[in-house]
Amino acid sequence: MSIFENAGRRVVAAAAAATVVTGLSLTTVSARPALAATTTISVNAAADPVGELNNPAWYQNFSELGERDLARVDELAPRVGRGWGNVTWYYDETKDTYSFNNKTFDQAAGYADRMLINFGQCDQVLMTLQAPAKCREVLKTGIRDRKLRYPGLQYIEFFNEPDKIWDPSPPETDTRLPVGDYYKWYQIGYSIINEVNAELDPGLKLRIGGPAAYEFDARYLQDFINLYQADTNPAKRLDFVSFHDYSHDANPSAVQGQKAQVQSWLGSTTTPVFVTEYGIFAGDQSVGPVEQDQVIHAAAMATLGNYYVQGGMDMPMHWVYEHNNPRKSMFNNAVDGAVFPYYNVVKMQTMLKKNRLATPGTAPANGIGVNTLATRDESGVALMTTNYQYTGTASNTVQLSVTLPPATFNGRQVRVQRYLVDATHSNWNVTKSGGELEKVEDYVLPAGTTAAPASYTLSPNAVSLVVLSPITSVEAEDVTPVTSAGDPAWDITDPAASKGLLSLFEPDAVGDQASYTLRVPAAGPHRVRLRMKHAPARGVTQVAINGTPIGAPIDLYSTGYSFTDHDLGVRTLRAGDNTVSFTVTAPGAEGSHSIGVDTFVLEPQYGFRVEAENRVPVSPTGHQVLVLAEDAASAKGYVTAGFTAVGNAVRYRFTVPVAGRYKLTTGVKMFPNRGICQWSSDGAAIGTPKDHYAVSPAYGPQEVGVLDLHGPGPVELTCTVTGKNAASSGYHHGMDYFEFVPADT
Repeated sequence: MSIFENAGRRVVAAAAAATVVTGLSLTTVSARPALAATTTISVNAAADPVGELNNPAWYQNFSELGERDLARVDELAPRVGRGWGNVTWYYDETKDTYSFNNKTFDQAAGYADRMLINFGQCDQVLMTLQAPAKCREVLKTGIRDRKLRYPGLQYIEFFNEPDKIWDPSPPETDTRLPVGDYYKWYQIGYSIINEVNAELDPGLKLRIGGPAAYEFDARYLQDFINLYQADTNPAKRLDFVSFHDYSHDANPSAVQGQKAQVQSWLGSTTTPVFVTEYGIFAGDQSVGPVEQDQVIHAAAMATLGNYYVQGGMDMPMHWVYEHNNPRKSMFNNAVDGAVFPYYNVVKMQTMLKKNRLATPGTAPANGIGVNTLATRDESGVALMTTNYQYTGTASNTVQLSVTLPPATFNGRQVRVQRYLVDATHSNWNVTKSGGELEKVEDYVLPAGTTAAPASYTLSPNAVSLVVLSPITSVEAEDVTPVTSAGDPAWDITDPAASKGLLSLFEPDAVGDQASYTLRVPAAGPHRVRLRMKHAPARGVTQVAINGTPIGAPIDLYSTGYSFTDHDLGVRTLRAGDNTVSFTVTAPGAEGSHSIGVDTFVLEPQYGFRVEAENRVPVSPTGHQVLVLAEDAASAKGYVTAGFTAVGNAVRYRFTVPVAGRYKLTTGVKMFPNRGICQWSSDGAAIGTPKDHYAVSPAYGPQEVGVLDLHGPGPVELTCTVTGKNAASSGYHHGMDYFEFVPADT
């Protein structure tokens, strides 16, 4: 028996009525005391969002990576990856031969939902508008090959930085092009795209844009748009306008208006605008030592990304995974799997929520100072604050107050987690290990909190993420357990316990039981975690929730004294009272049956939904798959496949945000010519075959079954035709959406 178990005992009656008094602390890390505020940020998360968050973390420029680096990319779950189709890399003009390097693109196809490729100029020997046929042939061959190999290729960016003002190196590639000459090449580009789309008839059509200017070059961009508008070709197309920007190190807020400016030149708000590279270090530029510049760059990318979000930029693309200037690299190219501060900033962006909130009065002049991006969804609230100073040295103390949405937090406590990237945190240059994102605070505010406060100081160019999550955290000593056979339960003092107290159940035989009743505010799936004490005088216990045994018995015996967190997985709990019981299944090594319980933590779990038309469906059996628009569909679109026989299949690829066991429901477009579909993942069947036939067209949900998903990262689902209804006229397929709801583990 521990020396801490000799005092402070209180006998609990065997059949006393159970009550819940929620605890205030989740871990031994507590909230920091409030500091004198220099920047006050008030966010009303209970108000309506201003729109969905178009997260910059979804858009990445890729490079060839090692195996461990690729695992890190899976954690970021990019939606669009941008790579390079440099003509001089795949075509040898002297030999008239093609040689495509697929490794980098194969990697990107494994983690990005869709792909954007920038196709550069031909060798300058071929770059003549008087005789462009050979260059056109080479460009079309490259684009066609990439689309055939990568069905997820959607965007072609035509040429790179044609407005450059420096001499290119090597000199035979990507020279400066007057805007008039560039537009003539762009006309060749859109004619190629039209031909490839017509020849291949892909489900996901290619789109083309440009000019990928090296900066937000108002004259070049506007002249390009004017030439496009004057183009009388009825087949002309400009599917997006793109540019780069490395010129706003001292005034990042200026980028907020770039999309609106481009669309004013276009006279349209429907043409998307992409910034396919951005940052503050162009080429090999620097302002100081590389360790300092990496922190500056990370803060700059967070700040610029924030302003691009505020300005509605359609695709702000991070630059880049690895670069020969390590100031702007996410990954350490000398250590596979090691990351620099920039990666951790992008990782924090992935932890933001679905919807963007207004943050009135928090933007500093020119963007130098504390900038805030606030988000929320059904799982809680997340706010990223950045003290961007560029080369300045000012620290800022942030006084944060968040009005919480009642629907999410009603009856629950508020878990506050804060992550930090700065010169000494989440920084490979300090740890010389993996450089992982560091959590610096983790504490719980009491139930009934309506405005969550937080106070912290940000050093120059520090970036912090605050995540507020609803939980039910219960101290075991605050619950009166019901015990069997008259066995006693005690509240004992233990400084190592979460609040200095521990609930100790002391049975004397196998089969004895103690039950704790926990009150849950709302029904639904919850991850259940226990913190229990391991000690010499302990037994083996089987945990059950609402009478259902969970996992294998837990042996609490230990030669020393320690507390261990036990994850019981996800369980569907009912609203109101739920019981967690401990039944002795065997004595411990010293013959004791005792059980020591510290805390219960119940975390609500949330599912996710994937629109089929936003994926890149492909048929492994070679059948045509189309992405179609339709108002009756849930997101105004659906996928159809023209199957003709049993064994035909279509595969959907998507990104799992959180690993776990899920119940899959599909939204199906039922039709008179539909077949019967067997869903599978990684070769394992999910549920039983589902009939998609209906007498007349109709959309409806179908419960498929339960599956385990690994994540975060890419997953594939396959529908294979197993037959058809006798009344059906065919084997076709039509899919609207996929919905994943956490299931009991």
